[in-house]
Amino acid sequence: MVKFTEKKETVKIQVMIKPNELRIGNYIIPEDKSINLFRIDAIIYDEGNYMAEMYVDFPEKNQNLSLQLQKATGVQLTKEILHAVGFKYSGNHFYEYKEDCLILFEEPNNWDDISNYVIGIEPVTSNYITGFVSFGEIIIRCVYLHELQNYFFAITGKELNCNFI
Repeated sequence: MVKFTEKKETVKIQVMIKPNELRIGNYIIPEDKSINLFRIDAIIYDEGNYMAEMYVDFPEKNQNLSLQLQKATGVQLTKEILHAVGFKYSGNHFYEYKEDCLILFEEPNNWDDISNYVIGIEPVTSNYITGFVSFGEIIIRCVYLHELQNYFFAITGKELNCNFI
């Protein structure tokens, strides 16, 4: 008798960031990791490439760093980042936003295998058959910090506080 076993491989998605996914204030990482984080202060189109610019005051005032978006990746979310931006773990893979418990973040069951993780925003709806009543909760599912920043802004009209960086 021959026994077959299914081999599951861990999948990490590394997708090039599209310019239309980014807003001023988003954080990304240069592919070459020349700096830890890059805060987008401007997005420009230059000679066929989209460039992100970050304004810095060192070593001299009023300088800027430029980064081709094709050479950037997202900042992958971690439990530490979620806590730092104001989400607290509430159990069963859910985090509540400290200032509004109706904003929830659902983390993947396994951060190393996100192949079945559905990304987006979803309202929680009441189920009168089971007796569950929703109070207007919204669930955010994403993998990268810039996505979380954008979804948070879309829901609240406010910037997510990333001053920990």
